[in-house]
Amino acid sequence: MSEDQLRQSQVIAPNGVGAIFDVSGQSFVVESTATWFHQQSVKIEVHSPRLSSALRVSKFFAPPADNPDFRFGSSSGQRLPVTRFPSWLFCGACRLMVRWSSAMEDLNPSAVCMACKITKKKSFRLVPMRWVQICESGHLSDVDWRWFAHSSTRASCEKRDGLRFRSSGGTGAGLASVEVRCDYCASGRSLADISDPQLATRLGLKCVGRHPWDRWEKGAISSCTREPRVVQRRASNVYYPEAHSAIEVPFATPDLSPADRAVVNHPFLKGVIDAVIEGNEALALTLAAGLAPMLSRSAHEILALATAESGTNGSDFAIDTPGTVDEIAESEWAAFTNAEPFATDDFRTRITSLQPILNGAATGALAALVTRVTLADALREVRAFSGFRRVTPGTESDFVRADGRGFHETPRPTWLPAIEIRGEGIFLSFDESALSSWESDPRVADRVAGLGEKAARSFMWSRLQRRTGPSISARYVMLHTLAHLLIRRLSFESGYGASSLRERIFARTTAAGEVVFGGLLIYTAAGDAEGTLGGLVRQGEPGRLTPALLGALDDAAWCSADPLCSEQHTVSLDGLNLASCHACTLVSETSCENGNFLLDRTLVVGSDDVPGFFAPVLEAAALSQVP
Repeated sequence: MSEDQLRQSQVIAPNGVGAIFDVSGQSFVVESTATWFHQQSVKIEVHSPRLSSALRVSKFFAPPADNPDFRFGSSSGQRLPVTRFPSWLFCGACRLMVRWSSAMEDLNPSAVCMACKITKKKSFRLVPMRWVQICESGHLSDVDWRWFAHSSTRASCEKRDGLRFRSSGGTGAGLASVEVRCDYCASGRSLADISDPQLATRLGLKCVGRHPWDRWEKGAISSCTREPRVVQRRASNVYYPEAHSAIEVPFATPDLSPADRAVVNHPFLKGVIDAVIEGNEALALTLAAGLAPMLSRSAHEILALATAESGTNGSDFAIDTPGTVDEIAESEWAAFTNAEPFATDDFRTRITSLQPILNGAATGALAALVTRVTLADALREVRAFSGFRRVTPGTESDFVRADGRGFHETPRPTWLPAIEIRGEGIFLSFDESALSSWESDPRVADRVAGLGEKAARSFMWSRLQRRTGPSISARYVMLHTLAHLLIRRLSFESGYGASSLRERIFARTTAAGEVVFGGLLIYTAAGDAEGTLGGLVRQGEPGRLTPALLGALDDAAWCSADPLCSEQHTVSLDGLNLASCHACTLVSETSCENGNFLLDRTLVVGSDDVPGFFAPVLEAAALSQVP
C-alpha cells in the first residue's frame, strides 16, 4: 500500500473523523461524514441489523474507497475528504512560519516554502507545527502563535506574518532552546512551558470552538467556555475514537422451529428487517406481504420474525449510548453455543472438542474446564464508527458524533461509516460451575477487588465498563489474559501475525451483580472480500488446539521479566494490570478490545497466594513429568 493511501479500516479506527494523521510529512484531519458524499456519489451500504439498531441509525456506508484528496478543503465526492491541519506550517530551512489557506492550496499544492524558492532557488516542503489546541468538548484548533509570540512583551504588533520557529541558542537541546519570534517587533517566547496544562489559561488563550474537519462550519466561532490545552498533535489524549462491532450471526433462539429458521435465514427478509429498523411499519408490512406466498407464511408472521431479528420491539428501540454496552453479545453467545452448527454465507460453524493427546492427565484436566469448541470457518464482522472524544474518554456531553455535532444535538445522523471484514475464528466456552467456584475463592476475589478499585478511579473506566459491565469480574480478567496468551501462541502456527488476530471476551457483570457468560473468541482482524485461508481454524481442530492451549499456559507460568512482572503492579497506566508485561501477555492495540488493560496471568496459572483457574492443568502436567 502506498504511503499516500489510507485503508478503509483505518478510517474506522484509528484515523476516523476528527483524527489527525500524517501522510508523507504532511498532517491532515478527516472531515465529518456530512461532507463525505455528494448526490452523485456511489455509496456502498454495509448491512448489520443488530448493530444499526443498537446505534440508532438506519444504515451504514463504507468510507469512500478512492484515495483521499490531500488538498486543503477539497472533496471530489468520491474521495475521502480531509483538511490540512494544523494550518500553521514552518520551513525547516529558513524557519519562516506560514498560515495555510485554501487559496494557497490551489497555488502551491506541494506546500513548499515560497520564500526559499524565490531567494535560494530551492524547494523545501513546509512542515506542520507540532502543537495544537484542544478542549474537552472535542474542539480542535491551531495555537494562536501570534498571541503566543507576543505574550511576553504584550507588544501591539499589527503584522499578520513574519513569525519564525527557530532555535534561540545557548540553552541546550530541550524545548527551552526553541522559540516563536516575530521578525518585525522582535517579540518572542520560548517553548519551555509549552507542556504546562495551564499554559493556555495563563496566556489568555480561549477555545474558539473550531472544528477543522467540518466543511460547512469552517472557521466558526462558538461560545465554548471549556479551558483549552496545548498538546502535541500526536499525543494520545488528542483523540479517543468510539468504534463498535458486531459479528453477523443467524437468529439463534433456542425454541426457533425449523420453519421459522428458514424464514429468518431467507435473503429477502433483509428488506423487511431494514424497514422495521427505520420504523417504517407500512413498508415492512408491504414487503412481508410480498414474501408471504414464497414462504407459505402470513405477512404478520413474517413481520413478527423480522421484528425479533432486528433487535427492536417494533416501536421503540432499546438503544444504548456510546458509554454503555449493547446486547449484541447475547446473540453472538447464543449462536456460538447453539446446539446445531450454522451454514450461512456470513456464519459457517462446526462443533468440535479437545482431543486428549500427549499428556493424558493434563489434557484430561483441560477438557474438564473447556466445555465447548466451535470453529467458525466463515464469519463476517461489521465495525462502525460513531464518534470521538478529546482530552479524556469522558461523558456523553463531551462526545462528538461522526457528523461533527454534539451527542444531544439534532437532527441525529441517519447513517454511520462502517466496514465489513470476513474471516475465521475459534470459540471456546468454559465450565460454568468451575468458573463460579473459582471466582468465589476469597483469595481470587480480593485480588480482583483491588484491580476493580483502581479501574473505578481511572479516567479509562467509562470505556472499560463497556466490555466488563458495571464491575470487573475475575473471570473477565482471566479470560482476557488467556485470549492474549492464545493470540501470541497461535500466531506461530496459524500463518497470521499477532496483529492480524483479534479477541472477543464473553464475560460481563449485570446491574444486579450477576456474572454472565464465560468464553472467548479469537478471530482474524483483517481479511479481504474472499475471506481468509483457514490457517487459524486449522489450529482449532482436534489434535492441534490442545497443544496450543497447553503451550499458552506454559508460556504464562514463567515470564522472562519475573519476578518483577509477577510482583510489581504499578507499571501500567493507573495500575490497571497486575502480572502482565510486554514479555508475556501484551499484544498489539488492534488485537485487544480493552487497550491492553485488565490483564493478570496469575489468575490464569496461579501463584503461592492465589489459585489460578488453570492451576489443576499445570499441576497434572508437572506430575506426569516426574519419573
